[in-house]
Amino acid sequence: MEKWLTLFRLLTDETRMRIMVALSARPLCVCELADLLDVSQPKVSKHLAKLRDLGYVEGQRHEKYILYRLHFPGKSEEVLFQALMQHRQTSAVLDDLFHKAQALAPVWATRPPMDNAFDAAGKDR
Repeated sequence: MEKWLTLFRLLTDETRMRIMVALSARPLCVCELADLLDVSQPKVSKHLAKLRDLGYVEGQRHEKYILYRLHFPGKSEEVLFQALMQHRQTSAVLDDLFHKAQALAPVWATRPPMDNAFDAAGKDR
């Protein structure tokens, strides 16, 4: 029961709820989430940290980006969230956000690879 209450508390914050809806569409980086939600990157990072600390998102590095995706600490939380997501159509805002996230071209896929003449810090070798 406590795990469900934690999930509901997380979803009472509009930004965290919108982050979770967007991440249910596909993995996203902080800059993509900030653009989708029209909030600052530090605000997105703060909410992602809270979600990560509680086990609801995990990040994986992809070149210079960290892609975040939903990850549930238990099966019951996942089933509960999926049940909530089945009713996202009742909120035009959430449904629109989900479809925008699905259609968004991944920012990490559109950037050219780093030049071999430079290291990760951008300095000559």
